[in-house]
Amino acid sequence: MDVRTHNSLDIANIGCVQPDNASELPIHARISGYEAADRNNPEKVELKSARTFRGIFDTGASCTVISSRVADALSLPVVSVCDVSTANGMAQHNCHLINLCLPAGVTFSAHHVTSGDIGDVDFLIGMDIIRRGDFSILQRHGFMVVTFSLYTPFHNPEIEK
Repeated sequence: MDVRTHNSLDIANIGCVQPDNASELPIHARISGYEAADRNNPEKVELKSARTFRGIFDTGASCTVISSRVADALSLPVVSVCDVSTANGMAQHNCHLINLCLPAGVTFSAHHVTSGDIGDVDFLIGMDIIRRGDFSILQRHGFMVVTFSLYTPFHNPEIEK
């Protein structure tokens, strides 16, 4: 997966809500897919136009999921079918490659996601993306402020030993 950031630290300020409404803080992100989902030959892959969809961060989800509505709206090709463990048990779901662009230009390119019935949101950002950054929920002046930060990778020989 290619993660692109515009600065050494990009912060997607997701928003703020009153604590009573904190159970679901919707975010808006641009999602695009590919005409031919071919990870091995990216030069032969043609990017589809992006559209904005509504989703949520879900720390209980292992992987990022898009709704079947999003897959249909973008005419995303199915790259594989995989077994997924859901709250309702095991199920087979279609897999797709997408680009996910969060606020502030925090972008995940050629990201592998599944599609399925996820209720009234268009996508769930799971731990596969959340663990790549710093997901913060802060209490400020009676509001909960949610941010997601990505740091430009650096190499520290002491850590890599």
